[in-house]
Amino acid sequence: MKNWVFEAVALILFLVLGVAGVIAATSISGLSFDPLGSAFAPYTVGTFTILLSAIGFLLMVRRIVKNSTDNPSKGDAEAEESERVYSPREMIEVLALFCIALIYVVAIFRYRVPFSIATILLVPAAACLLERTMKGGIPLIALATGTFIGFGGEFLFSKVFFIDLPVLW
Repeated sequence: MKNWVFEAVALILFLVLGVAGVIAATSISGLSFDPLGSAFAPYTVGTFTILLSAIGFLLMVRRIVKNSTDNPSKGDAEAEESERVYSPREMIEVLALFCIALIYVVAIFRYRVPFSIATILLVPAAACLLERTMKGGIPLIALATGTFIGFGGEFLFSKVFFIDLPVLW
């Protein structure tokens, strides 16, 4: 499989996830006392996911065009050999990260798993998939980061911004 095909499939999956988040957020009604409303968090996350997917797609297209204009004399085989090749493990990691993100969203908004617990589980799981970019101590650092983001985000969203998230306390 060519690199750009794999990259395009991954970007499309995350784009679909973002669109689904935005569509789901539009059906959430807010309470009258909410300054931002309950739909703010999923709408914002969905919008950023769409935006980052679009940026990734544009960068991929730019790289493909640049490679084809920089090396017009090289054939497709030579140009493809000069690109970094994704291993099957890397492809599985991207799909696993997509599945983890999907499970996270469904757990919070469908099954009302507390935001803090879901985040504490998400961050170390994602960090383990991205482990080769970091050196040692990943589980402990990821668990600490997930705990801080989980409880801090839960407090910030539910107590400060009055966003209706499933909370632990």
